[in-house]
Amino acid sequence: MPSSRRWCRPPDGTSSRMYLLQFNSVALATDTADELSPVGFAPVLPAGVTELELDESWPDTTFPETVLPTVFTETEPYGKEHVRIAYVTAGDVLALVVHSRGGGGGEEAARVPFQQTLILQDQLLG
Repeated sequence: MPSSRRWCRPPDGTSSRMYLLQFNSVALATDTADELSPVGFAPVLPAGVTELELDESWPDTTFPETVLPTVFTETEPYGKEHVRIAYVTAGDVLALVVHSRGGGGGEEAARVPFQQTLILQDQLLG
């Protein structure tokens, strides 16, 4: 069962999107997550993004044991916007969290709001 939500912070143009997919089994959700973001390989890229790298700045203790996040950030040079994404597997649910900051000024999407959004989503899923 798919679900999505989007919101925008007008002052700086940061956009947040969340997509949730519920599968028939944990195995199917995990297999799909592995297809979308295989460890050691580039994930499926959002439109307008040329390259993502694994964001290893996340401490392992941030998330519940039942939640498996894989977090990426767009590499420089950024296009029209900077993008941060995370694939999160929690049981039979696969979530995609996307933060982007537009404006073409070459500024990064802020790390802290993205981390807060991802931690909250993980707590809800865990």
